[in-house]
Amino acid sequence: MDDTMAEMSMIQAVCSALDVMLSRDESVCIFGEDVGYFGGVFRATQGLQKKYGANRVFDTPLAEGGIIATAIGMGINGLRPVPEIQFADYIYPGFDQITNELAKLVDLVDKDGSGVTIDRLPSLGGAEVVRAAKAIDPDYPVIVMTAFPFEE
Repeated sequence: MDDTMAEMSMIQAVCSALDVMLSRDESVCIFGEDVGYFGGVFRATQGLQKKYGANRVFDTPLAEGGIIATAIGMGINGLRPVPEIQFADYIYPGFDQITNELAKLVDLVDKDGSGVTIDRLPSLGGAEVVRAAKAIDPDYPVIVMTAFPFEE
């Protein structure tokens, strides 16, 4: 067994993790603005639509509230959605769904603690976005991984 760790950029690591989960679990799907054919604004989903099909990796309209609402509906019906909001700054229309729907539904439907959705919010702003998100909902789990499209 080779104990060396693969070297890759943050974007490559995100794409690799998404690829692994899509291959392991047919209920995983990824969707958002430009994540399908285009591969995302930072190319974090590049090649995944071609590999897994347009039913599992697909583009959405520019409607962040609708993206989050769709993810919640998919999640409570047994799918494992990974919605991506193109930039973290655009999550605010989706916060209504997160705070008024998802927060209530998690207690009702997420009995095993596995989660209903995993929301991807790419950010160039780092901590600024976290502070803003936490100001709206201090319990919203936010992990910031600042990534630039051409990092080596």
